[in-house]
Amino acid sequence: MKTPPNIKLKVIEPAFDAKPFIKTERNLCSLEYPGVYDKREMVIDSIIRYRPDASVIIPYTRIMGVVYVWLRSAIRPAAAIRHNEDPEFEYDGNLWELPAGIIDEGETPQEAAQRECEEEAGFDYPIEDFRHVATILSIPALIAERLYFYMVQVDNSKQGNPSLDGSALEEGGELICVPLSSLLEEASSGTGIPDMKTNLGLRMLKDKLTGQCDELD
Repeated sequence: MKTPPNIKLKVIEPAFDAKPFIKTERNLCSLEYPGVYDKREMVIDSIIRYRPDASVIIPYTRIMGVVYVWLRSAIRPAAAIRHNEDPEFEYDGNLWELPAGIIDEGETPQEAAQRECEEEAGFDYPIEDFRHVATILSIPALIAERLYFYMVQVDNSKQGNPSLDGSALEEGGELICVPLSSLLEEASSGTGIPDMKTNLGLRMLKDKLTGQCDELD
């Protein structure tokens, strides 16, 4: 599979005065167990995000009975920073991912999926075309984020230029359209699709389409 654009990210200095997007909390918690009279206490760290949930879009198309999926490249800061500090960490932050984005205030998950599909992949489709597949918790031990997965069948001839959201993280990204079977092989290799939501979304799509397409029979 094509290598994503090699965007470089480095830390300049701490930005203490900038408004935080997330915050961490450390709380002394009490744990009570069913059927047990005693309880235990434990200090627990958690991450709080002001807009906690996100939608993940699985844009796919069929070409002569073969399913293709659209992915977008993204630079992921935490992975890039770890790679800079630890060169043995094999991911430099540049990853192929399913389009996804945080649900804005006042939006439904389906509305966010429709918006993000246009912003990141260039496909502007009616909201009813976005079919809910599943809702999962991403990392429930640290953050109470719900990920809403939506699949949408697209026509490649109707793709426009993604409008993007103005973020530096989306600038310089690229799109690829790859057979689902090839992506699943990459995912099964253990390293080819390291992004968790993308890995899971591809498997969800396969499950939903099994029996409907030549390549999945």
